[in-house]
Amino acid sequence: MIRFLKYITAVIAIAITVGCSVAESKTTTVSTIIDFGDPNAKKFATRLKSLEDNKKTNQVVNITQFGDSHSAADFFTGEFRTLMQQKYGNAGIGWITPVAIKGQSHAVVTWKSRNWDVLSSRTLSNLDFPMGGFIAKPSKDSATIQIVPRGSNNKDWQIKLTFKTLKNNSRSLALYDTNDKKINLSYTPTPNVWQTASVVAKMPLVIKGQKNVELGGIWLTRNQQSGVIVSSIATNGAKQTIWQKWGKDWFKELAVSQSDLVILEYGTNESFDETLDANQYRKNLVSNIRLIRKNLPNAAILIMTPPDTMANEKNMPKSFAKIMNIQKQVAKLEKTLFWDWQVAMGGQFSIKQWRQRGLARPDLVHQTLKGYKESARIFYADLNEFIRKNS
Repeated sequence: MIRFLKYITAVIAIAITVGCSVAESKTTTVSTIIDFGDPNAKKFATRLKSLEDNKKTNQVVNITQFGDSHSAADFFTGEFRTLMQQKYGNAGIGWITPVAIKGQSHAVVTWKSRNWDVLSSRTLSNLDFPMGGFIAKPSKDSATIQIVPRGSNNKDWQIKLTFKTLKNNSRSLALYDTNDKKINLSYTPTPNVWQTASVVAKMPLVIKGQKNVELGGIWLTRNQQSGVIVSSIATNGAKQTIWQKWGKDWFKELAVSQSDLVILEYGTNESFDETLDANQYRKNLVSNIRLIRKNLPNAAILIMTPPDTMANEKNMPKSFAKIMNIQKQVAKLEKTLFWDWQVAMGGQFSIKQWRQRGLARPDLVHQTLKGYKESARIFYADLNEFIRKNS
């Protein structure tokens, strides 16, 4: 049973999900998902409910969370993924980076790579970055990556690779299964253009690349398996503007994701920007929401605020209140879903109580593994309450 949260303003109840061994934390008086009129919210809720009622439908619900360091370690999204898949079925892993990224992690995937360099849109500009903002580039010919799902079984996986060949050479990229048997990856080499090719194979997977290829994100889904997929597409230190550093066609990959719910988890890094241009921030957020709607016309969109954060023992970050206000205003204007993470934690300065209980780190910004899991449980409970009311 999850331990009761000692919120300042919130009353917490513990609810056990029928058919699920995991307790769901539910903030009964404060924390909730607000629907400001999202045109696809009911459709999303209905799809999840039908998946719960009949898990043999071969239906997959994709949830994609874009964000910063709160998402990049996959602590929050990893727990959220586990809870959702226990309730609605496990359809796979979703999007992952091409290789392990220093300072980031994934709850259910490990990588072993040799002779690959990593380029990041967090630190580099003017490169044609794919969705996610990471490029793995061989430093030598015959560079290798082994991708191993934790707890993988012998079932087939659908594997989608986003890559770019720098020369017209179909031998730039090769795949091998767990028995070192070559997998036929069929694609038409188109130099200097990001493309996506798909194969069905058993895991672990080995990718071999020559120096004239670049590798972007990888999608891992269970072949012909119904359920939920939760993807974390995130970068430590990221702001919402990181999207503008990706290539001009990256949104085509967003369309390929077939996401049913897109979560925008940005704002913490912006809140520490004392010279923040509020109008530009608002304009960019609106533009990105409209970009999602254009490429995923059937997806619901949820703005997730930053968690409660402090710049020091007494003060909030200078632009924190400004970010929170703009996010809520934009959610109303653009008719999205909205979840206030600060409120879910207990309100302003609740990060101190979380730190005392081992749920937040000393920096009063990031949470511990235990804290992110608790946050994910609250969000999961709020989402299921939303699904119950709207399906």
